Amino acid sequence: MDPSGSAVRRHFRGVYSANCAPSGTAASPSCAPHPLSPFAYDLNVCTSRKPNFMPPSVCDVSVTNVCNAACDFCGFARDKTLAGAARYVDASAFSRALPILHRRGIRFMTLQGGEPLVHPDIVRLVSQTTAAGISCAVITNGWFLPGYIGSLPEAGLDRLIISIDSANLAEHERNRGLEGLERRLAEGIAQAHASTACSVTTNCRTLCGA
Repeated sequence: MDPSGSAVRRHFRGVYSANCAPSGTAASPSCAPHPLSPFAYDLNVCTSRKPNFMPPSVCDVSVTNVCNAACDFCGFARDKTLAGAARYVDASAFSRALPILHRRGIRFMTLQGGEPLVHPDIVRLVSQTTAAGISCAVITNGWFLPGYIGSLPEAGLDRLIISIDSANLAEHERNRGLEGLERRLAEGIAQAHASTACSVTTNCRTLCGA
């Protein structure tokens, strides 16, 4: 094991946030940066006034920099080179890092990308996360959803977040550069709502000038 969390920093290219108490900040005298990790706060210091209190924290993990969409607002777009060579989080390294995250108070994790459903081991990553005692969510553009809506809840997925740019799905489809996305979204969301294994959330952003 690696109590310093260096394995997390080495293997995760995404965001690792271990915030202390909900009301705490880095400037708060009851919450100090952890001396061994620039990504975390020392939970022992944060909870010194309440020694039995371990606040649940969130970890967002970019499991890949690959995406099938061509959104003009995103550096992960398939027609851009900003993200560099294709990379995928290694499932074995991910599994070794999960106990470290759990010890640091992580109880919620969101797997994102790129597009997380292009990761060849995405179902395994979800299963490993839930087996480690961490509630797992996936945020997706929905293109591959019909093919995964059965296996992801079976792996323990708690929350499915679908990113949408417009209330008009035809406009959203043009924004994403994915012809046929509207049909796939409708099919995937219908299947997701029919499943009682996980909750479904639509994350809608408004694009200026859209």
